[in-house]
This record gives sequence, C-alpha cells and structure tokens, in this order.
Amino acid sequence: MVLFTAIVVSDVGCFLFFFQAEDGIRDLVRSRGLGDVYKRQLLHGVAPRQVVSANLDSNPRRDLIVDFGPSYGIWLYLNDSNWVALHGTSAKNIVAGDLDGNGIDEIIVDFGPQYGLWGSMNQTTWAALHGVSPQRLVAGNFDADARKALVGDFGSQYGNWVWQNTTTWHVVRGGT
Repeated sequence: MVLFTAIVVSDVGCFLFFFQAEDGIRDLVRSRGLGDVYKRQLLHGVAPRQVVSANLDSNPRRDLIVDFGPSYGIWLYLNDSNWVALHGTSAKNIVAGDLDGNGIDEIIVDFGPQYGLWGSMNQTTWAALHGVSPQRLVAGNFDADARKALVGDFGSQYGNWVWQNTTTWHVVRGGT
C-alpha cells in the first residue's frame, strides 16, 4: 500500500518517489537501498524550473504542472502517466486553485511583465486575468464558499488585490 509520494527535482531531471505504509513489506532490493521507497520513476530528463501539484480532473489523484523553462514551456503530467503540452512560454510563477468551485483546479500563470497574469480555466480556454505581473501570487479560500480566491501583490505602485468569486479584482491595500 502506498502511503504518499514525493517529487524530487534535481539537475538530472524530475523524479517521482512512492513510499510504503509502515505496515508494508520493506524490500531493500526493490528500493535499491532507499529505505521504504518501493519505486522511483524518472518523469522527465529535463530539470524543471517549477512544479505545482493540482487536481486537474475529477479523479482524486493529483496531477503536476511543470515548467521546463523557455526551451520547452509548461507541461501537464496527468494521472501519473501522460504528458500534455499546456503552453509554449515559460512562466514567472504558477499557482493552482479551484476558482469556480467545480472541484477541478484552474491553472493561473504569471507570464511576466510582457504578458501579465493568465488563467487556464478547466484546461479549455485561456483568460487574461490582469495585465500587470504580480510580485507574489497565492490561491486560497478566504470565505465560506467552495471557490478559491487569488491574492496578488502588485508592488508598491498598485498594492494588493484579490480576485474573488471569478468576477473582478478588488483592492485590499492600495499602492502609493
């Protein structure tokens, strides 16, 4: 029985490790001396710039959003088996959260000052969310409904803003 998995990013590539439950059989041959690791898998031979875990479909298994840099762009690793190209441009920052409350995470990508902030809504369409690239961005649930909100720090010029209930941006703290 698998208790949890871990993703390790190195200059060699991106690895996925599967760990056994404490009551599982420890097999040093299968783990190649890695303790309770019973399987490791090289996901990709290119070292990614960033990796984000998200629920991108209706099953409970987490998926990965992986930015492999300017030469490769952003890819999705779905259901521990399929690589799917998401966008050919590398990102400054990626966050994921269920913005519309349907149980599937949206992918929010900050493409930097040239393009700004965009969202891939349920992996079907891209929507421009903001023309300015935030210094920091987080997704979280700040009220009682199932929808996540985005909070962006757009620096001293614009301040902090929240994108809540998939409608519009509202200022939390204004800029100078």
